[in-house]
Amino acid sequence: MSDPQLTADPDCNLAVTLTSTPVSTLAPQTSPVTNGTALTTTPSPCQNGGVSVNGACKCPSGYNGTNCQLKQDADLCRNIRCRNYGVCAIRKPNVLYEAVCLCRANFSGEYCEQQGTPGYCSTSSCMNGAACREEVIGATRTAYCDCPLGYRGVKCENRYFTCNRGAGTFLDDEMHEQGKYFVCQNGTLRLEQRSCPKGLRFNLGTQACTDG
Repeated sequence: MSDPQLTADPDCNLAVTLTSTPVSTLAPQTSPVTNGTALTTTPSPCQNGGVSVNGACKCPSGYNGTNCQLKQDADLCRNIRCRNYGVCAIRKPNVLYEAVCLCRANFSGEYCEQQGTPGYCSTSSCMNGAACREEVIGATRTAYCDCPLGYRGVKCENRYFTCNRGAGTFLDDEMHEQGKYFVCQNGTLRLEQRSCPKGLRFNLGTQACTDG
């Protein structure tokens, strides 16, 4: 994997060997929902993926202004929570306006949330229907288990959420700091994961994505 063109966040230390997985470009995200119904009506005055909460726009990291219309290049890593000691860094805006999490060896994922095992998929023994994938960086090959929703662990061995508690909107305890939350629909056990705009988090009390 080639190194992206990056400018490190001022608080980051890039002395360690790192790999990168893009934190998606800041584009409009799925509106927060409760019981399958959108919380805000359209059209929204908020731009660049911002969400309207009680008439005010909550802006993703890297944007500011009444309608989230202003780019704040140096602020793009604001509230981006990389996991497992990953480091948030900023691509040069003239290349692509986005932040990425730079992961330590044997970690992968949008926020470095996946821990891998050295070697091939045949030795990884993913569980609970998880798919296995391999990444090769230099001379190092690592196998990762892509867990089904509601599962976690190196081999996806731990189930931490189901829709057995009924319909509604719930926090994703594993990825809440990364803006993820769950939706369980009426009359089904089907689990959906939703995302707040980058840098925002779902507030269960207000049923909205906020910057707090």
